[in-house]
Amino acid sequence: MGQEISGMVNASNNEFIESVYEDIAQNLEQKGFLKTLKKGLSEQDVYQIKENIYNLDFWISKKFYRVITENKIILKNDYSDLAILGIFSTIRETFF
Repeated sequence: MGQEISGMVNASNNEFIESVYEDIAQNLEQKGFLKTLKKGLSEQDVYQIKENIYNLDFWISKKFYRVITENKIILKNDYSDLAILGIFSTIRETFF
């Protein structure tokens, strides 16, 4: 995990955003999600997210998102993108 954290911290902002949000983006119908994040997140926003990768809840939620993708659970067949983002946000907040 240490190498993954190091790689993420040293990545460019665009690469970092992709690595953090790619599993969520794969569950959305709207394909411009990552592009929108890259354009909309400020340097300060990315800095704050990078600070958060040292927290356990970040890694637990990231692993959960990855498991959904790996198990081919297709949320977009049953939920809108807004509902999916709400589900992922709620999951992240309820871990701790």
